[in-house]
Amino acid sequence: MEFEITLAANKDKLFAIATDFETYKKLLPDQILDVKITQKNDSEIVTEETLLFASVIKKEITQQSRHHIINNNIVNSNIISGPLNGSKIHAQFDTNNDGTKVSISIDLKIALKYKILSPLIKKYYKIILRALFYKMNNMA
Repeated sequence: MEFEITLAANKDKLFAIATDFETYKKLLPDQILDVKITQKNDSEIVTEETLLFASVIKKEITQQSRHHIINNNIVNSNIISGPLNGSKIHAQFDTNNDGTKVSISIDLKIALKYKILSPLIKKYYKIILRALFYKMNNMA
């Protein structure tokens, strides 16, 4: 699944907010219940997130993600535990005439017991990511 968003914010400010993972819970407190940094070094950040999926059913999930920051314009995130283990998210931030173009590519891997909800989870994930970036734009 891929999509792009063009936001008015400055690329560097937007990227700084996007890589401040603990800010996410302030941006979408109803969906992102908690984010903790569990490991950090020069090349990667590992976070533990508690998310609330609420559509047909409400389901709270906890997952861990490994984030690689590349050249101050790319974030590659790999979910390393939880029901979406093995999923990958690639976000690239590029300056354009209107501000910043954010290109997002998501490869969701959904655990077998959640497979029946796969279409809902994919739709919800995309909606949440879009909302998150619009909130970041407002902060920048």
